[in-house]
Amino acid sequence: RDEAEAREMVQRQTTELGRTGVCDEIVIPALLLTQQHFTAEEITAEDAQFVLEITHEIVRELPVSDAPRRRDARWLGLAASNDIDQSLLDVVAHAIDAPAPPVELISPDLSAEEIEALAAQVCPAIIVMTGVTSQGSVDLRNYCRRLRARLGSTKLIVLQPLLITADLGREAQRLRDAGADVVVSTIAELLAALESIYPEARPPTKQTGEVALKAVGAH
Repeated sequence: RDEAEAREMVQRQTTELGRTGVCDEIVIPALLLTQQHFTAEEITAEDAQFVLEITHEIVRELPVSDAPRRRDARWLGLAASNDIDQSLLDVVAHAIDAPAPPVELISPDLSAEEIEALAAQVCPAIIVMTGVTSQGSVDLRNYCRRLRARLGSTKLIVLQPLLITADLGREAQRLRDAGADVVVSTIAELLAALESIYPEARPPTKQTGEVALKAVGAH
């Protein structure tokens, strides 16, 4: 529980890896390990909450562009079942930088029916969904089915950096079968997918997207 040490490490790594690299190589692995240790009862709920709070603060301190956001399309963000999934969505919202539209986060307190109704009212161009846990996978497939049936033109993009014991390929195929347009496992892949679907969101500086574009093409 050394908050100062964690912040210092992230500051050093931001210079070396950039925003996306910090998210993929430090922040998301920390979330996955927290979930894994909590499930195995190796840490307490208090310990897990501490990691989530520090993660939120670190992500919010990452440098962001001062370019204006586009407002010609609405993007929504939807997390699966628990606090880890919601924390991952928070990472996504901060990783998607200007000039992309801001990601409007759907409240975790809404039911599946309320989420479907809200999405139908907003008619977003893109919905980004996040999940880590096994229950999160079930939730995401359910959301994909409901939203695909209601929103034919909306692009459904799922970020699911599964725990090391999970079969990522099998889970990704099940999500696509349920209606997801793109399934990725890293922020770098997510950003490249968004740029491919919505080129206007591409930042003026070159993004690291070669690997991600390959992943998008495979889907």
